[in-house]
Amino acid sequence: ATPKCKYGVFFPEHTGYLYVRKLAPGNEGGVALVRSITDGMQCVRKSTHPQDHKDPESKIAEVQFHRPHPLIPCLIWSQDHKVLNIDHKDHNTFKSTVMIHKYCNGGTLYNLACWCSADPEPRKLPEALIWRMLDQRIQTWLYLINSEPSTTRLDCHMNNVFLHYEDGAKLPDFYTGDLGHAKLIDPIIWQEPSPNLFGPTAWPAFRRIGPLDRLDRIVTDPNKRQSYLGTIAEISSDFSHIWYALVALMFRIDVEENDPDDEEMRDQAKALQEWSPELFECEERIRAIKGFWEGEKFTRYNELDTLRFQIAQMAQRSAQADPQADTTSHLRSLDTFSYEDDIFGDEEFPLDGALLQEYRGAHSGSGRPCVFDSRVPLLQLASAWPEPWRIARIEENTDRVFGVEKMTYSF
Repeated sequence: ATPKCKYGVFFPEHTGYLYVRKLAPGNEGGVALVRSITDGMQCVRKSTHPQDHKDPESKIAEVQFHRPHPLIPCLIWSQDHKVLNIDHKDHNTFKSTVMIHKYCNGGTLYNLACWCSADPEPRKLPEALIWRMLDQRIQTWLYLINSEPSTTRLDCHMNNVFLHYEDGAKLPDFYTGDLGHAKLIDPIIWQEPSPNLFGPTAWPAFRRIGPLDRLDRIVTDPNKRQSYLGTIAEISSDFSHIWYALVALMFRIDVEENDPDDEEMRDQAKALQEWSPELFECEERIRAIKGFWEGEKFTRYNELDTLRFQIAQMAQRSAQADPQADTTSHLRSLDTFSYEDDIFGDEEFPLDGALLQEYRGAHSGSGRPCVFDSRVPLLQLASAWPEPWRIARIEENTDRVFGVEKMTYSF
């Protein structure tokens, strides 16, 4: 019998991908889970909103500042799409960028923090997981700062940290993603500004921030001085997000609605003695260091040079000793996705009951491509698919693509 033909959304970048489901709207563009048509690997496809780049050769920050590292989602492919007619004066500079990244299967650190603080009863995580999170986030953050060229992250919140479970792993790894707001660090801030080159799996050499009186000696231009202070403020802000995540998981609070410096909350947590003295002490040290911008005590940042090794040792030791360390596999379900009645999040695109049912029915929920019985609902939902895309003809039971239609639905 001839296999039944279904219809799905095909993205033409790289080896070709099929749309699975939306992951997040994103401030910079749409983000979707996709599946390769060659090897079935799940990936993340991010499509940025079109913008004028002025220079036709320029790259967006997320591509320009991407660094290969075991805890940064691999950038598999990037491709610019010109969105204006060829005769338009801005044809070569006004473009959208599509990126294909490694997919992390455990959801976001923000989801994990919400799960911990959820009513009616907050949930406690294994201490080994908290040490792992802290160790890996500091590793990656320092890697970006100490790379050449040195960069700040500037968007270090918990929604941009992704959990990934390797097969058989007791604990997830914490990946730092989305470098869309990254920017170069002015080397003037470093006490020894010469580059420290190192491999991505090795401990980085540590660049120390110079004291304020050093700046007074070497900088006479007030604008340069302001640049120095602004860069240090940005580094401090990045590091504060690491501390916020630690507080959210330890004290099981929403740090956006509660003051993480609240002394009463901290005293109550210590009284419960849920965590080791080492973890409480580490949190206090990080809390003190993250304030290095306040009062211009910049050299306090340099205490991280020794603290990072102590955290790494505790992460390794607790993963081996914590009997609860193998109880986190159920947290993978925090990546589950529920479809809202209005999938566009905008009243301009309400779905009637029949079309909504078509949309829900097209998702198997098992990581398989989103497929429809005909082109009609797929085209009616055209605004939902991040551009550019085509229609693929897909074999019903195997998801094998046996044809891609020539028509491209683009910007």
